[in-house]
Amino acid sequence: MVTDNTSRGRKRFSLHSDDLQAHHLNTPESEQDAGCKENSLHISRRTVVKTGLGAAVAMTGMGTWFGLHMSSAHALPVPGNNAAITWDKMALQAIENVGMGATPASRALAITHTCMYDAWTTYNAVAVPTRPNGIPRQAGRYQDTTMAVSYAAYRALLDLFPSQASLFTAQMNNYGYDPNNTSTDTTTQAGVGNVAAQAVLTFRHSDGSNQAGNYADTSGYAPVNTPDRIIDPTRWQPLRVPNGNGGSVVQKFLT
Repeated sequence: MVTDNTSRGRKRFSLHSDDLQAHHLNTPESEQDAGCKENSLHISRRTVVKTGLGAAVAMTGMGTWFGLHMSSAHALPVPGNNAAITWDKMALQAIENVGMGATPASRALAITHTCMYDAWTTYNAVAVPTRPNGIPRQAGRYQDTTMAVSYAAYRALLDLFPSQASLFTAQMNNYGYDPNNTSTDTTTQAGVGNVAAQAVLTFRHSDGSNQAGNYADTSGYAPVNTPDRIIDPTRWQPLRVPNGNGGSVVQKFLT
């Protein structure tokens, strides 16, 4: 079960940074293009929560789906100076394509961003990954960590949305990266991304969300509160919401 208390129970996660005051994750353009000028990968705590978890929780309360409408052409993002945003768009497109509900969608976004962050921490002097992964710190080795971030995101998204593999593979090809590179050599950025992602995924496979079972509830969960009575104010209360026909229906938890 992904969540019981949507207003209090959701986890917040952040992409830490070289600039601890700005909370920015700096990633220039490509490992293989050493001559390119440094670019920046900016993901703030507020942006992640507002566009990812915040939206998911809001939609959960409304009992509706993620309105993540992408361009009708579904064009792949052109590789630029922000790999995290590029892969975030891939995640949102996959969520729309499979019609994923709000609560598993928020989890998918959290996992994708956590994998990218953990890969990036390898090359930062002070940042710490969310999961122990055995990757030696290599602070300052690369100014451009787009490749590590991309492999981490790619592995995460393949795990979360196996039916959308062609979408993610096309984006890797768009970057010029080998999607079949499953190296665990952490002296390479591809290896760092693969290893960092696997550590996060292994942990999340046992987080109780039942990803392998299409997020079906196996806990026998029942709300503590009723539509008419709050027994525990820290727990979720199913409400009566309009059904569009002049009546109402009691909310049910999504996952």
